[in-house]
Amino acid sequence: MAMTLYSGFVGSGKSYHATREGIRFADASFGGGWVLANFPIKPKKSLFGFGNTKTRWIFKKNEEFSPKLLIDLSREYGWDKKENSCMLIFDEAGILFNARDWAKNRDRMAWIQFFSQSRKFGYDIIFVAQDARMLDRQIRSLCEYEITHRKMNNWSIFQLLPMTTFACIKYWNGMNARYAKGSLSLSIYRKSIADRYDTNALFGYDEKVK
Repeated sequence: MAMTLYSGFVGSGKSYHATREGIRFADASFGGGWVLANFPIKPKKSLFGFGNTKTRWIFKKNEEFSPKLLIDLSREYGWDKKENSCMLIFDEAGILFNARDWAKNRDRMAWIQFFSQSRKFGYDIIFVAQDARMLDRQIRSLCEYEITHRKMNNWSIFQLLPMTTFACIKYWNGMNARYAKGSLSLSIYRKSIADRYDTNALFGYDEKVK
């Protein structure tokens, strides 16, 4: 997966898509790994509904993230020994890596250096943002793919669909979406996934109003 950008308007399914991928990876009995994200999920219910099962999901707030933390966690858990060991998800990534303000961040170059070598530390990274331009330009250039999201039920005849369906269109990063041919996949909304994610999480809001 390397580094991928999930983009789309509010309600387009981008955060749902990232959560689904993370849950599948963290809950997998075989071939899965750890997820490190800036949002928590609810633990998976056990088979017979008694108690919860352990999920390989680590939650950190935006202000806790740093290149040093990510490198230290990689070494602590042994992710640096094998590629694709941890899926790192930044929801509302435009807040932490804002294209306009982040250039003033004193840790900017440390972040760029980390992202350019993140696979050596076992990370695959997903950035979730409403628009690619919300992210710092150098971070965008390091993303291998961009996946744009649309809610199919908002379009014409697709309003008749009996279930909420999202279109996910994958492009090579840097190609103009109006002219490039992307690969299309459909994602059907599942309550079991959505119930484990807080869609009303206010990233960065609490800190600003204090």
